[in-house]
Amino acid sequence: MRSRPLLVAGALLAVLLAVALLLLTPSFLVVGLLHDAAAPPAVAKVLPAAKEHLHKTRGFRWPAGYYRYVATETRTSDNLVVLHFEYRAYPFITASRAYLASRCKPLEQIDPREMSFGWGPGSESELNYLRSAAQGPCP
Repeated sequence: MRSRPLLVAGALLAVLLAVALLLLTPSFLVVGLLHDAAAPPAVAKVLPAAKEHLHKTRGFRWPAGYYRYVATETRTSDNLVVLHFEYRAYPFITASRAYLASRCKPLEQIDPREMSFGWGPGSESELNYLRSAAQGPCP
């Protein structure tokens, strides 16, 4: 007689565990399938700090989020460096774009904590300004 409530409780626990695993499966797939793009050595060594800086700049982010490095954009005339990222939040269906940018410092000397940043399509005008000839000369 006592085993029946234990059996029901065990079955309920098994169902809850199965649902939790099903809900978490996308996060395991994203981390396993979407790797960072190949980065130049100078960028590869600062990627963890860059991702951390992006995380801190955005304020509250959904705890189940994933940052992925996508590309580096460089321009030698003024040492423009733009690190492009995407951010995916659970359930990882869509991605938003983000970037970190620096001018007047060689790629080997960039520090992500000192880089400017932008998120989403609203920051495209800022990025275009950084790329434009309207920028003053480097000191």
